[in-house]
Amino acid sequence: MKGNIVFCLAVFLILSCNSERGSIAGVENFSYETLELSASRDGLNIYGQALIPKSGGGKFKTIIISHGFGGTYQSLISFARDFASNGIATYVFDFCGGSPRSSSDGKTFDMSVFTEQEDLNAVIDMIKRQDFVDDKNIFLFGHSQGGFVSAITAADRPADIKGLILYAPAFVISSDSNRAYKTIDDIPERSNMWGVELGKVYWESVYNYNVYDHIGAYTGNVLILHGDQDNIVPVSFAQEAAKRYNSAGLSIYPGAGHMFSGADFEKAANEIIDFVTN
Repeated sequence: MKGNIVFCLAVFLILSCNSERGSIAGVENFSYETLELSASRDGLNIYGQALIPKSGGGKFKTIIISHGFGGTYQSLISFARDFASNGIATYVFDFCGGSPRSSSDGKTFDMSVFTEQEDLNAVIDMIKRQDFVDDKNIFLFGHSQGGFVSAITAADRPADIKGLILYAPAFVISSDSNRAYKTIDDIPERSNMWGVELGKVYWESVYNYNVYDHIGAYTGNVLILHGDQDNIVPVSFAQEAAKRYNSAGLSIYPGAGHMFSGADFEKAANEIIDFVTN
């Protein structure tokens, strides 16, 4: 089973670092500016970039994008560019210790989904203070592990989050931990997974953690996007998540894997823009 975990983490890393560029048929086509914008927590710098539409000022609906395991702010930059081109401000950032290539502070062996939740909380607090942000219309968008983090964060602060977008959310992580290790004591202090050095905290923190017991506390609108050929996070995890929300739309992409490309990317971008703007 440990071999399966290594394989899953490897594909998380490979897929989250390679996003496909698509074009969408938006109603409007805004130019936008890119601004480096950082947050901080516990003395650690969280690097990010804001893509802000140019439309004579004002405040914008804003999407905060959280990348997956081993990724960086560039992993989902194609989505961010399309959102900004359609009048939605977007913020992309690196989790602390989220990758050996991270532009944020922190070490990968100190990272867990809960340290990433702390990062995301710091990002939300920072974004709410920005002049270009409509703080009543902040949306979270997370892919894979970033989806897990976005879901538990939205559940903890539902009043701050207008809507939640989960793209192949990795709710499988807790199950993987329990299947891989008979007890917490069996979890090694260090493990190197395809260039990402993990500490015991990564698996220990989700051991016996039932994410479905928590995510339903978020009562806003949710959009879940998942490929039915995802061999990293089976679509059944998304189907179970949809049952836990008061208002969730589940969009299953036939033939798609863990990350979309081509026509699937285009369709997903349009779905998200419709979700945010309507």
